Amino acid sequence: MVKVWGIGVLSLILLLAALLPASVGAQAGADAARGSVRSEFVPGRAARLRSPDSRVTLDVPAGALAETATFSHVDVEPTNLGSVRIARAFRLTATAADGRAITRFQSPLTISVAYSETDIQSLGIVASALRVYYHDETRAAWVELPSTVDTTARLVVATTDHFTHLGAGGEPGGPTPTPVPPGASDAFERPDDPIFLGSDDAGRHWITDGTIWGICGGAACVASPETDTYARIDTQTTSQTATATILPRAGGIGYAGIAMAITWDWNTNLLWIGLTSGGDVEVWTLTGGGTWSTTAIATASTGLAADVTRTLQAVLTGSTLSVTVDGTPAITSLTVPTPPSGATYAAIFAGTYDPDSAKWPRFASFTVVPS
Repeated sequence: MVKVWGIGVLSLILLLAALLPASVGAQAGADAARGSVRSEFVPGRAARLRSPDSRVTLDVPAGALAETATFSHVDVEPTNLGSVRIARAFRLTATAADGRAITRFQSPLTISVAYSETDIQSLGIVASALRVYYHDETRAAWVELPSTVDTTARLVVATTDHFTHLGAGGEPGGPTPTPVPPGASDAFERPDDPIFLGSDDAGRHWITDGTIWGICGGAACVASPETDTYARIDTQTTSQTATATILPRAGGIGYAGIAMAITWDWNTNLLWIGLTSGGDVEVWTLTGGGTWSTTAIATASTGLAADVTRTLQAVLTGSTLSVTVDGTPAITSLTVPTPPSGATYAAIFAGTYDPDSAKWPRFASFTVVPS
């Protein structure tokens, strides 16, 4: 029997409050699922804090405080206020050893937020117009922090001497950004990096569920053992044809798979398609605020074992799903829940339960085109 989990999300701009969904087996840690990480600060020693997907970096100078403190980051839902549109929102906090909240600092802290061409397109701005903002709760407005944009590194960088709800975005107007077409394409052909998956061919950033993904020998690989791991990307379309090239892992325990039609919160909608090393296919759904189907809604046995590279493809058009392995039909014309308008993310999935990490799923490529 397969056991699955969902998450719950609080109201607008509040912190994520429950576990990230895992489609089979064990659940990920609660902090990582919320996009939450921590870093310890000692006076006289600089500290660095990075979000689980490495897109937000906080640099704390050695003279920021005269006492020890714990810095933390947690993702929150992006919220547009007035003319400011936000692509990425998060909350930074600092807590003293006695539990006090620290909101002011003796030296400015530096915040760096990575952006993609997809972010620019969704905001309707050019890269040079990106800014980091803090949320002024009294005025119910985003207030700009001093910001600079590094278009080569694709970073917007700001300094702040206080903490609150923060976001990266901009105000539409001025030159029209170059459109990024719907979909995604990544051959993972970039230098090895064991902890950072990076961006696809068009600069769309990969976002993990708090588990560690990276690049290993020209493939997407996982470094988090004994768990279910996701890395997702925004395709800007709900009708998705997703194709994953999965490298050999003969006899490996756990699924390799694709997740489709995912909402921002991981929770309102998600369609999961898994492939075992023996060639068995399962389909699960998550809908309605974290409710997984009680069992797989479809299964199939292809006999195509993972002793060679396999291609898993899932075609979702409206409420109809079809799945093939190496072009061989496994599941055809399956009725699934119609994805909501915001269910534009797609993901690769790896179950890392085999004691031999060489048998954990690795992906040579992943593409998504509109169906």
